[in-house]
Amino acid sequence: MKAIEGGSYPFRLISDTDFYQLLPHASGRRRKKLEAAYSAYLEAHHIAAILNWHDERPSDGTISFPGSFIVTNPDEVLEKMQSLRAELSR
Repeated sequence: MKAIEGGSYPFRLISDTDFYQLLPHASGRRRKKLEAAYSAYLEAHHIAAILNWHDERPSDGTISFPGSFIVTNPDEVLEKMQSLRAELSR
C-alpha cells in the first residue's frame, strides 16, 4: 500500500498462502472481517490501472523494476485496500 501511496505499483503482493496462515490466529468474527478485507484487497489489484513508467515519462535512462510501474487511479485502489490495513493494524 505504501508503494501505491508513493506513486508506484508494488512488485510483490500478499499471497493467499501468507494470508491463510494468519487466519487460524483470529477469532471467528475477526476472521470474517479479515476475509472480506482480503477480498477487497484482491479486487483493488484487479481495478488498478497500471502504466509503465517510461510511457508516462520517456527517458533514455534505466530505472529499477520496482519503480518501473505507476498506478493511474491510486485513490480508488487505496480506498479498496483501507479495510485490510485497518484489520491488520488491530
